[in-house]
Amino acid sequence: MICDGAHSCGSRHGVTLLELLVATAIGAILVLAINAMFSNAIHLRDRAYEAEANQLSRQYAIGMMKRDLANAAAPNGLLIGDMIGGQASGTLQSRAQLTLFSTSGTLTEGDPWGDIQQIEYILSSLNWPGAKKGLYLLRGVTRNLLSTVQEEPEYEPLLEGIGTLTFEYYDGNSWRTAWDSSAEDPPLPTAIRVTIVPDNSASTEPSSGPVQSTIQFTVSVVSQAVSTETEESNNAGGAAPSGQNPQADAATGTRSQGTDQTGGEGR
Repeated sequence: MICDGAHSCGSRHGVTLLELLVATAIGAILVLAINAMFSNAIHLRDRAYEAEANQLSRQYAIGMMKRDLANAAAPNGLLIGDMIGGQASGTLQSRAQLTLFSTSGTLTEGDPWGDIQQIEYILSSLNWPGAKKGLYLLRGVTRNLLSTVQEEPEYEPLLEGIGTLTFEYYDGNSWRTAWDSSAEDPPLPTAIRVTIVPDNSASTEPSSGPVQSTIQFTVSVVSQAVSTETEESNNAGGAAPSGQNPQADAATGTRSQGTDQTGGEGR
């Protein structure tokens, strides 16, 4: 063997199998660490998107319910029927929680009806494709009040995973858990308090999302129907100034709108 003077013959050798195995192990560890980091980042991003979507859904539902309740219309025996509300929760069967007539309707090209519409708020499970298990807060709307046949309401899911839904009605003296306009004078309450308790039974699992808090807000009914006794007293001694509702102010703590416990005020 001929070797030059600059290098010895013993210094020439390749990579050993042990060195190759060590380098491969270090590379695999680095790849796993980077994959875990990106996986956690994607998971946190998805959780943030889910929390934002839930918050937007809650704000939309609260705003919709406040508008319907604040603009409740008193029954007149023609197009506007009675407000009927009861206490029911925790069942998988569809059951009306509150039925009322409201002037919250808007005129569109597809719905050429007036502003008066019948509103239903119920808790029910959904059989729609892709629907999750559990109870949904549904808002049913009937726009055509002149139809000669009974029309089915158009239901819109507002919130999912609801445990209980409670409506309470302030009659000027105390809160009540049921209301029937046909047996009340005046037929509308001065304020309505809504409590929505989410079903967090499945939130103990890591993939079920964050635990949802209870929603509670109070709405002053703007359209106050005058009772027979009040109308007689007003005719005798003068009507109260327009826009004042001291009983609703006492119930809600504000002149026109109540405040919900999620931090926002009604619009």
